[in-house]
Amino acid sequence: MVGDVVKDMADNGEEILEPIACKRYSRKFMVRVPTEIHRNLAIQALESGVQLGSYAEKFKGLKSSISMKIKHFKP
Repeated sequence: MVGDVVKDMADNGEEILEPIACKRYSRKFMVRVPTEIHRNLAIQALESGVQLGSYAEKFKGLKSSISMKIKHFKP
């Protein structure tokens, strides 16, 4: 089925984008958070003697929980 769609797109001169699974990502994922959370995390990082980005790395264990929510997200 996908092959048919790609062929149809090519036949019609449409741009065929690179598959998401093949795309390279920068590992940078920027998210806006409330000022209070940002401040609290910055303070905790400072108290731990590390930069905020390094401190945030501690929360990588949450990624499986987040990815499950993203997989099941339906706009």
